Amino acid sequence: MFGIHYNFSRVGISVHGIVDIHELTLDIDDTLSFKSDLIELSFTRRFTGLLKDVFVVKHLKIVNGDLRLDSKWMNSEGDFELPEELPYFPLENIDIENFRVTAIDEEQGVIITGITVSGNGLYSIKIPDITLIHPDIEKNIVLELETEITAYQKKYFVESLDILADEFHIKGSKDEETEVLKGEIQAFLPEIASLFGHSAKGEINADFDLKLTGAIPEAEGVVTVSGLEYEGFKPWDIHAFFRVNPSNLLLNRLNLFHNKKVFLSLNAMFPFKSKKATGNVRLYRFDLDDTLNRMTTSGIVNLIVSGKAGYVFNVETLSADFDVNLVVNELDVDNKEILSLPREAFVTGNCTVSPDGVKLHNGIVKTRNETSRLIVKDSWFGFAESMKFHIPIIPGSWVNLEDVGEITGFPVKGTGSVQALITSFYEDPEISGTFSGSSCHFDGFNAETCELDVEMKNFLLALKIKKLRQASLFNNNAVVEIDFDPTPITVAFSANNITGSIEDAAKVFDVDASGFGGTISLSFDGFFKNEMERLNGNLNLKNISYKNEKIAD
Repeated sequence: MFGIHYNFSRVGISVHGIVDIHELTLDIDDTLSFKSDLIELSFTRRFTGLLKDVFVVKHLKIVNGDLRLDSKWMNSEGDFELPEELPYFPLENIDIENFRVTAIDEEQGVIITGITVSGNGLYSIKIPDITLIHPDIEKNIVLELETEITAYQKKYFVESLDILADEFHIKGSKDEETEVLKGEIQAFLPEIASLFGHSAKGEINADFDLKLTGAIPEAEGVVTVSGLEYEGFKPWDIHAFFRVNPSNLLLNRLNLFHNKKVFLSLNAMFPFKSKKATGNVRLYRFDLDDTLNRMTTSGIVNLIVSGKAGYVFNVETLSADFDVNLVVNELDVDNKEILSLPREAFVTGNCTVSPDGVKLHNGIVKTRNETSRLIVKDSWFGFAESMKFHIPIIPGSWVNLEDVGEITGFPVKGTGSVQALITSFYEDPEISGTFSGSSCHFDGFNAETCELDVEMKNFLLALKIKKLRQASLFNNNAVVEIDFDPTPITVAFSANNITGSIEDAAKVFDVDASGFGGTISLSFDGFFKNEMERLNGNLNLKNISYKNEKIAD
């Protein structure tokens, strides 16, 4: 009836009101099945307050019980709500021998065998074998559990606890003054990583207090992590405070340390039912170069980041969405050989961090007064095996080169629009882009307007001038190539048919040539390595005059 089927060999009742049921089998369709050699039970009422009483199981004995939960029922979503406080404990004398629980769907679940429970008010629980099964781990997790629990009316205390597995050990005992279980957790990283076919070193340690008095169970404590190494990655030392109950997990001041100083601190609230954690993270001089070194790679770009971000972390995808508000300092490229940014930059936007890397969906990078403003969209920074990055600077961006100061040691100035793509591996980036600006200056050379293409590959930076104009002076095919691979750096340059007036040509070099007339045509090429090793040129002057007095044709 109603999907419930049962059978037994014999039922009896003693003079003390104890019912005994022999060889019971019970099946509830799509929910569970149960069988046992023997069940003994009796009931009574207990007074709990004015005009209040409850039914309790005065005596319960189960011999060789076997409970199997159906996968359909396991996978269905229920609407169970935790009570505001722990209920009246409905059991008194308990004697359970060799109980087994199986809860497995097609590929995951738990098998618990050999459960023994005995006591009245103070209960001893021993479970020699708890096997956890999941398709994402290469071997089952097997636990042993021993605990003593006080459960009487509405009083609950954990007297002692010992859970042992190859991957971790949890042990604790009750503090008699506070009636709180004080314990410690050790997690062994080599064994945990091996579950997923990976390698790791180090330990995670946690001290905790477990409270069962009055309200729902709650544990709080401190976690410390040190000496970690995971698949070659060497994470930072970690220290965190936590509080957890059956409804949620709270992390407070989870701090990451570099050189014994906190550089990252976050908090999190994780309601288990939502499967998403929310919180804030603060960065205190986060060092990109140190991060890449811990990932067993290196990069030619280094920067220091400070600031804050709000985030939402998805447990199912192991990814977090951030709204960032950051300040970047000490940005340099190739140990300041290529670039060293003298001013701080401000970064706002939203990004996603996952096990594969960081995706910056939309971002703005700007100087304090927005003299420079870069728009970054759909960029990403890879972790693990890829170790690649992809940063597009899209149209609508502009830069004031005075914010940069110098490029490869040469002073630069100029304001204009910029568009670029920076990509490839961290240690060998590739750059392509365009700049179109005015009031340009490069190491003593001036131009009213300039348009140039920039390319960098295999540490060879090529500046191809599409258009250069200083009053009447004009050129559209000059090239500068800077090779950062050799030591020292080499510079090759060339220009053909630079034409214009003598006076305007002099202004390129900040030389006053007022009064001089005539035109100039210049082509040259050269090579620089510590000093000028080669310089070839061809200069043609026509109609030379000074204060309208002709000097030469």
